[in-house]
Amino acid sequence: MQAGYFDDPDDVPGFAHWLEHAVHLGSGRYPDEKDYKYFLAQHGGSSNASTGMVHTSYHFSVSAAALPGALDRLGRFFVEPLLQRDSLLREVENVHAEWSRNTNSDARKLLQLRRVAAGPPLAKFSTGNITTLRDAPAAAGVDVPAALARFWRERYTAGHLTGCVVAPQPLPQLREWVAAAFADVPAARDPAPGAADAPDAAAATAGGQQQQQQQQQKLQPPQQQPPAGSGAAARYSFAAMGGPERCGRLFRVASARGLRQLEVVWHVPYGMAADMKSKPWRWAGHVLGHEGRGSLAALLRGAGLAQALSAGPFDEVRLGEGFLQWGVTLTLSEEGLGRLGDVVRLVFAAAKAMGALGEGARRAVWEEVAAAAAVRWEFADRSTPLDLAREAAQRLHYFPPEAVLSGPALLSDYDAAALGRFLGHLTPAAANVFVADSSFAGATPHVEKWYGAKYSEEPLPPYMYDTFTDQVAAAAVAAAADGAAGNGSSNGNGNGNGLAAAAAVAAVDPAGTPDDPLPLLLSRLRLPPPPNWALPVDTSKVAAEAVAVETEAEAERAGKRPRSGDSTAAEAAAEAAGSGGAEGPAPLPDKAAALLLDESGGAVRLWHRTDVSFGVPKTHLFAHLVTPAAYASPAAWVTARLACRVMEELLQPDVYDAQLVGTGYSLSAAETGLLLGCSGFSGVVPQLLQRVAAALAGVTREQVEARYWLVHGKLLQGLRMWRHNNPAQHAEYAAEHLLQLPQWHAEECIAVLEAAAAAATQAPAAAGAAEAAAAEVAAEAEAGPGAVWRFLRGVGSGAALEVLVWGNSTEQQARELCATLVQHLKPTGLGPSGWPATRVLRLQPPSPPPPQHALPQAVPNGAGAAGEAVAEVEEAEEEAPAAGPVLLRHVPDNPNPTNSNSAVFLVCQVGEDDPAHVLPAVLLDLLAAVASKPAFHELRTRQRLGYAVALGRHRLGGVMGLMVRVQSPDKRPDVLRERVAEWLAAFAAELRELPAERLAAFKASLRERYLEPPRSLAEAAREGWGPVRYRSYGHGFDKRRRKAAALEGVELQDLAAFYEAHVVPTAPTARVLCCELWGGCVSDGAAGAAAPEAAQPPPPEAHHAAAATAATAATAATAEWRRVGGSAGEVAALQGAMPHYCHADTLGVMRPLRAGA
Repeated sequence: MQAGYFDDPDDVPGFAHWLEHAVHLGSGRYPDEKDYKYFLAQHGGSSNASTGMVHTSYHFSVSAAALPGALDRLGRFFVEPLLQRDSLLREVENVHAEWSRNTNSDARKLLQLRRVAAGPPLAKFSTGNITTLRDAPAAAGVDVPAALARFWRERYTAGHLTGCVVAPQPLPQLREWVAAAFADVPAARDPAPGAADAPDAAAATAGGQQQQQQQQQKLQPPQQQPPAGSGAAARYSFAAMGGPERCGRLFRVASARGLRQLEVVWHVPYGMAADMKSKPWRWAGHVLGHEGRGSLAALLRGAGLAQALSAGPFDEVRLGEGFLQWGVTLTLSEEGLGRLGDVVRLVFAAAKAMGALGEGARRAVWEEVAAAAAVRWEFADRSTPLDLAREAAQRLHYFPPEAVLSGPALLSDYDAAALGRFLGHLTPAAANVFVADSSFAGATPHVEKWYGAKYSEEPLPPYMYDTFTDQVAAAAVAAAADGAAGNGSSNGNGNGNGLAAAAAVAAVDPAGTPDDPLPLLLSRLRLPPPPNWALPVDTSKVAAEAVAVETEAEAERAGKRPRSGDSTAAEAAAEAAGSGGAEGPAPLPDKAAALLLDESGGAVRLWHRTDVSFGVPKTHLFAHLVTPAAYASPAAWVTARLACRVMEELLQPDVYDAQLVGTGYSLSAAETGLLLGCSGFSGVVPQLLQRVAAALAGVTREQVEARYWLVHGKLLQGLRMWRHNNPAQHAEYAAEHLLQLPQWHAEECIAVLEAAAAAATQAPAAAGAAEAAAAEVAAEAEAGPGAVWRFLRGVGSGAALEVLVWGNSTEQQARELCATLVQHLKPTGLGPSGWPATRVLRLQPPSPPPPQHALPQAVPNGAGAAGEAVAEVEEAEEEAPAAGPVLLRHVPDNPNPTNSNSAVFLVCQVGEDDPAHVLPAVLLDLLAAVASKPAFHELRTRQRLGYAVALGRHRLGGVMGLMVRVQSPDKRPDVLRERVAEWLAAFAAELRELPAERLAAFKASLRERYLEPPRSLAEAAREGWGPVRYRSYGHGFDKRRRKAAALEGVELQDLAAFYEAHVVPTAPTARVLCCELWGGCVSDGAAGAAAPEAAQPPPPEAHHAAAATAATAATAATAEWRRVGGSAGEVAALQGAMPHYCHADTLGVMRPLRAGA
């Protein structure tokens, strides 16, 4: 809908956002305000909405069969929303909670300040809160609900509306459904009575409208049909933005959560709609945001001044008069903050050098950007239906229908004038500079009104953009051009001369130190970037004959060689490859990776699957280097994480070209070792993997030491910022830290990093030989540079390697990729300790254990007539009856007590997620689908406990359960726990009364989800990697199919019995952990570890109609909850007293261990 917060009346900020919430609360045809979300939920769907500057977006996903009903319900938002006064005023509290949650975000504070600096209408307060939407208007005598209805009548019309539906039905059928759902949306509405009394909507004068329409006409590219809704943009004026009085400013912002960031933001005073074919901002983003050798990013990161750099748009309005806020964002190191002036000079120097490039270089860069965009577009992975629908609906405001998919991606026409015009605005006079850091606290006299950013403001100091940058710009261009001498131009993209240019830039050493003088840093700048080594891309696909040969070989290995009269190998290959045509791959094809190599007793295993069914010439490689060294202690865990980040820094200048053409790698530390991934075009993956593996094997101590402190600071900063997460995130983290062992806490990791830094700062205190010895001690400290280097050098010792190659590759090519890894990593196999063990606490009294809930288990292999699954009953082990439910309260210290919100995270433990026995997982999936929306409606919409409310499935280390998460701006955690427990108990009665047709709808949507085939090669490869990664070889590859079979036999009584056994807090077999985070809303003496043992009774509210249900709920709310694990010692004691689940040696399955094992 082409209506956003720019349309808000000046005296009622947040109007459009409030309306976005309000239209969900019932319509004339569907008056129940929970009908829309309930309908989507029971058909496997979900929904959301968002309010932007000039658009408000609504979207949903739902099972294909339920599409007509969902469309009809959405259509009534724009035809006859009820907008009832009581519902509207109640929903203001949810809007307020959403705003309150964001007031603790440094990023949101910086965003609002950047918009305020730009001027109106961008400076408007988009979210709204109780003050702006209820209290202030009421004090001024404004009937806001009535005004909101008038706002809806004026703005929500068909002329402003675009939409997209992605579904498997034929187009004529989809057109019919859409027409039926939206036919009643009028093209325009007559003003409602009393509209003159509505708050000022900032409508333009007739003369202003005419002028804006002329400007819009001038900027729009010639098209056969203008994009839908484009005419509505004439009502916006941006004349007050970006003038000389608003640019050329420096803002220092005191961050509250440890953000250390620099933004250089240029104001471009026109919309980009006219330049969509040439996209000059993409050209500039490529040059200024490049991360290869000689780039601005490489020299800043190499010198340890910046941890990350990106370039691109911030805010923009493309239609009508339009504007663009475009710039560079840098994550600074402490050293970079200390040299802020030099870093800003470097940015302006690079921008100046970019603008000084000659026409030949400009065109050569554009052609390379266009070529990379074209190959990414042609072979892009298939989007999800929801993503495609959302993007297309938005793009219809900017593109004619035939360009909706390709228009944003492709660069089709080089436009020298458009590029020159854009670059002409990237001057210091048109820029604002924002730098955020906690060190500015106390020196920031100004406070932004809505999110409370504390800042100072001054003119941009001249030394940050003096004439020295002009000299540097010329030198950078000349240096880059040297490699192209004799080519007749400075483009550096000829045949042999292009290689010379690349070699010249490759010779630039990106390494440096934070103390390097500015002239030395600037001398490393080379613009434009050298030619991309990954272009052109080989897009050939594996021949069908090769697929046929491998299919036959695989069948032979499995003892399934086709007999005479069976399908031929070619037919089998066709089946393996999938149709790949208009109909796409066959539903849930039976594709499992084949074990191709098993060497040295499991030291190296290679799995492979050729898959060209999606028609893309891409390969996905996953590697798991299994080693206990990565998680043996907090110091070991920090060392492994630092090692991965050091390698990322070393590799980035050399792998960036591959990333530009959609081929990348990942390297991360996990509890079981290191995870390495490499995916993209099959012709580029081997080159990229060789670079990565060789760098891992050949890293020197000097290279580690050169990058160590940059990544050390980045990791330490990130962990310190973790302390400022929202309470709901902290509650979940604390619950999982209590349940899993080992799980090294973030505070333990911070202590390790701080100790390494302390060792380094103490070293220079000595003198002479003693100084050298002290420096050596610092380097050898736990998780110090020496420890990181030793970890990398010995990464394959005592390690096993599991590899999966999936996609456009033959068996031989898969073997070659695996050989590259083996050659460089040299895995020797796991030692006597075997696979690194991860344990999860089993919530039950140490003795006797409660009986396990036994339910019928579907047996896919024992199918009856017409594929009907036959169920068998598993016999439960004889166990002593449970003494009662296990209800545990965990009240950890709050890492961020200044946050005014409180939260609870409650998990009802079910048991192991065993891939061999899938029925409990099926019941949990079905239960989460049935209960999620009722929980949201009761706890968020009716009780208004807080904006963030969720119910869903929880999985930790192979153990599953049902979780409920609530964050509240004003309710105490003990009250939240009581309300959640009360609702969980009461819902049992509602569940038993679930109509059969609703249960059938939930089951149908869940079955559809289980059997939905992968939509892209990437998705298929990730699904194939799961059983290899978690070693569920025997059952993991067909788990979804077996879950669908088990689902068929589930009846309502099974689901209700499962719920009452595992979720109802008063059930004898219930095992529930509730983690409470006490925030700033709690009075002194009750917060943190001093939270009261005895919960105060909640205010009396009639939440349920039936007296028996209310009694059950009250019992649950007052049930005895035992407090556990406040301190680290208490957590360890609890973990030692209770039994655990633990990984078996050969299967990715959790098995219980006795206490203390």
